[in-house]
Amino acid sequence: MNIELWTQVTQIPNLDAYTMSYDVGAAKPDPRIYSPLLEQFGCETHEVLFVGDTAEADQHGPLAFGMQARLIERATGQTLSDLLADILLHRAVITEAL
Repeated sequence: MNIELWTQVTQIPNLDAYTMSYDVGAAKPDPRIYSPLLEQFGCETHEVLFVGDTAEADQHGPLAFGMQARLIERATGQTLSDLLADILLHRAVITEAL
């Protein structure tokens, strides 16, 4: 599938990379879904922040695999942009405190 078209149709943000379950033959929270992105970017699991909106697939799975994970609080209207801004602000506050 054309990723540019897919991001436009689904209103998913245009990110640097995606892993599609049908390409990998696995679905979240199976660790095989995460490995291609780690390989593509040359990252270690602890260097990755996985963001999603379901506890089992988007938080428990990535945490079990060794990644960091944060959930978008859809019930409160939080967006990906809100979550990322919160993470960056929180990190800035922690860095300033050190």
